[in-house]
Amino acid sequence: GVDSSVFKPRADPKKNEDVLDIGWSGNRHAASDKGFDDIIKPLENLTNVRLNFCGYADNNLSKERMSDFYRSIDTYICASTKEGHNNSLIEAAFTANSIVTTINGTVPEYLKHEESALIINRDPSSFVSAVETLRDDPNYRMTIGENARVSAVSKFDWRAKAVDYKNMFERALNEV
Repeated sequence: GVDSSVFKPRADPKKNEDVLDIGWSGNRHAASDKGFDDIIKPLENLTNVRLNFCGYADNNLSKERMSDFYRSIDTYICASTKEGHNNSLIEAAFTANSIVTTINGTVPEYLKHEESALIINRDPSSFVSAVETLRDDPNYRMTIGENARVSAVSKFDWRAKAVDYKNMFERALNEV
């Protein structure tokens, strides 16, 4: 789960700014299955797109600073071939970022293509097209970001997850 009191949208969405700030977090020196060098990094060459990234190899941030990182971007990018439960995607969704991602990990549990994210094929041209779409349509970008937040919070908010775990442990202990 994620703490919705920490990971929340910025107070003043930058709806009409000329530059789309995209972001990624993780270990960019990890295996190529994350797609940083071949898919994500080249996106900074698009007109009016700025790439921001942090993580193990660069700028390892605390939980509080991570929430500031997500609030500093408009769109979160994930080009992974595989993930488990990708906390970065969920934190970005809690922050109402629009999301461009491959189908991986728990993505199908809370994100729907063109409704709460752009879930695309893992090839550079698909990422370019998705980023340009979100850059050129701020209203759509904000709508899918808000939808991602609603969906993620309904499934992964700590308050709800704590009750789920409490109930699970009570059932397990009652069976002992």
